[in-house]
Amino acid sequence: MTRNVVFLVAPPFELLDLTGPYSVFAEANAASGSREYALQVVSTSQEEALMSTAGLSLTSQYFYQNFRRPIDTLLVIGGRGAMRPYNEDVLRWIRTRQGRIRRLGSVCIGAFLLAATGLLDGRMATTHWQCCDQFSHEYPNIDVKKDPIFVKDGPFYSSAGVTAGIDLSLALVEEDLGVRIAGQVARVLVLYLRRPGGQAQFSDLISESGTVTDNALRDLPAWVRGRMARGLSVRTLARQVSMSPRTFARRFASEFHQTPASWVRKMRAEGAKTLLQEPGSTLSVVARRCGFRSVAALRNEFILQFGTTPKEYKLRLGS
Repeated sequence: MTRNVVFLVAPPFELLDLTGPYSVFAEANAASGSREYALQVVSTSQEEALMSTAGLSLTSQYFYQNFRRPIDTLLVIGGRGAMRPYNEDVLRWIRTRQGRIRRLGSVCIGAFLLAATGLLDGRMATTHWQCCDQFSHEYPNIDVKKDPIFVKDGPFYSSAGVTAGIDLSLALVEEDLGVRIAGQVARVLVLYLRRPGGQAQFSDLISESGTVTDNALRDLPAWVRGRMARGLSVRTLARQVSMSPRTFARRFASEFHQTPASWVRKMRAEGAKTLLQEPGSTLSVVARRCGFRSVAALRNEFILQFGTTPKEYKLRLGS
């Protein structure tokens, strides 16, 4: 049975919020060898051309009021058009169809438009990390989760910023067609399958060096990444940046907003995640190279940071 997947777009929209998830479902059709999904782009505007925030435009297939087909999965796409002011007719259109839709979700700040319907009240949801505080303020009846890449609460789904919509879409494909097909889609699109929904929205390793203002500490993440098999005590870290342990601890807390010990554990877990992507990597070798005392210690920290076990992560990667 072909499932109608509808992408509701309120221009101007974020290009990747639409094209990323669209590509996942389209590739699932190719991977399965059958037309599992019929993809429809439905606009809140009567204009034929849908303008993106990047300046590129796409052609809409339907104006929402003219769309009469049954909907299996409805995804509200993010972008400036998904923010206030809202068209009450659009909100009513979503509300009246909700009972006949198997899955209803949002990508990035599309959560604002979906939340405006009232359907997320009393439920968990997420959105782009930069907008979570605003989302909580505007919709106090929603349990806003700031960290996860995507959240599922009953038939309602929401994803974090931009590319997290790809992770959500892969999860939906996995629900429908299984891990094997989702894995094929991920490999064709050159993805690490899908990140678990509970994983943090962005990596500390990616973000930290660019936000550190203390010149003495700026290169510390790179230095630690190259020495994770070794002991990384506060004294060792302080000596590397030519500070006393007390001064180091104070300045570190000011820059990284956590203790050095907590930060090192996260760094080790991030390093393990990278090594697990190498074909043939074993948990014992990864644990040793990242400075964990045992595979059990690696497993515990990996679950804490990413919401899944190292073994499950490797199975999803197929490595």
